[in-house]
Amino acid sequence: MNVIQKNKDRKNIYQFIFSVIFIFLPLFFYRSSIIFLCAFFVLFLLILINRNNNAILKTFECYVLAASLFGISFLGIKIYDIVLIFVFIFLLISSQLKTIYNTLFLFLIFLFIAIGSTLLFGNNYVENKSAVQVQILRYFFAALAFWLFSQECYGKIDKTVVVKFLDYFSILMLGQTMMMMMCAAVFPVSHNFSGSIFLVNLYGNTNLLNGANQVEARATAFFSDPNKLMCFMFLLLLIRRTISQEKIFTLKEIPYMLTALITGSRVAFICVGFFVLYVLSLRIFFKNNLLAFLSLVGIFAISYIILMLNNITIGDLLNNISDSILKLMGRQRTLNVNSNLADDNRVQIWKYAFQYIPNHIFVGNGLASETILLPYPTHNTYVYLLLNTGCIGLISYVVWLFKAAYRILRLDDFIFFILIPTFFLDLTDYNMLFFSLGFILAYKNYRGINESFNSRAYA
Repeated sequence: MNVIQKNKDRKNIYQFIFSVIFIFLPLFFYRSSIIFLCAFFVLFLLILINRNNNAILKTFECYVLAASLFGISFLGIKIYDIVLIFVFIFLLISSQLKTIYNTLFLFLIFLFIAIGSTLLFGNNYVENKSAVQVQILRYFFAALAFWLFSQECYGKIDKTVVVKFLDYFSILMLGQTMMMMMCAAVFPVSHNFSGSIFLVNLYGNTNLLNGANQVEARATAFFSDPNKLMCFMFLLLLIRRTISQEKIFTLKEIPYMLTALITGSRVAFICVGFFVLYVLSLRIFFKNNLLAFLSLVGIFAISYIILMLNNITIGDLLNNISDSILKLMGRQRTLNVNSNLADDNRVQIWKYAFQYIPNHIFVGNGLASETILLPYPTHNTYVYLLLNTGCIGLISYVVWLFKAAYRILRLDDFIFFILIPTFFLDLTDYNMLFFSLGFILAYKNYRGINESFNSRAYA
């Protein structure tokens, strides 16, 4: 009994130290390079020396931690990719690598098409050889993440332990994100680690007190893109909701959504807004999916009729909603630039991309062609795929995504936390998406649970 109590006390101590270091990591970053580096390595060390967790769970927790430090690289390689390499080595040595799923082969087919189209249109490849190589490497690591975390050993992890860890980590993410916002407002513009060995690439780094306004100050924690932080939280929530099989909504899910919302992303407001409406509809209609979706359609239809009777167009309504969200989040710069949805940067870049898509409609213009053809990224998974890999690449990727999600995700979760974001962000090679689907697939396969899009289980 004393041994059990000692282990519990040791775990609590580790957890407390981990929590303090993780939340105050932005402060260390702004004040001292040496302390920051030490704190960074201590976080991983605390996970590895925790005797209460087995090795498989430690690799899961290390990868989630590494993914939360999205903007940090070592020797030009993202930290989460380095952790992924160590996970591969560990699973290989421990003989845990057993299965290659058909869904992975579908993605490998997409990768083959992407590389083939790049080589076919050699001009883009020659002009942007390094960007193409980086893109191929990203796809490789994405496929590796899906394969590794879809192994049976991850399906054996106790779901209660995973859910508790994710809930705990979501609170830490909320705390760290708010701490980063405060540090950015109080301290001078931070030195980025810009050496060839250790690089920390953050979004903006604006000094709010000195009135620097060239870059919007947005909540990003250690992400180089606030939208990636939003997707990170959504995908953690996706794992939690899928494996917990709890009620429609629990209060423990609030930190996930709140962290996504404080990034100031309009996509976050769209996803969370629709999700809340859907949850309310489910409660009204006694957890009936079909009636809940039909009620949402009915609400939109009635709203449209009311708008028409009052001579208000959908465009005017969307513009007002978008402007209200931007004002609420203090995004004045975006409000000045994108005051009208028709002039929104996303809409403009989509139009621009479609000037090049017809030129090579079937196999695309080659990987990383947007860096040459477009002034900035497409912010749309499907436009990106059409531009780079054409219709064949788009179909291959979509088939992989839907096949990977089919029978393992609830329809509503898939729509709100994956499908909607893909229309406003490029998630083709985002490792967290592949990691999440792989881990959920391992969990479902090991337990023999087959949930189709049209079914839903509640506790």
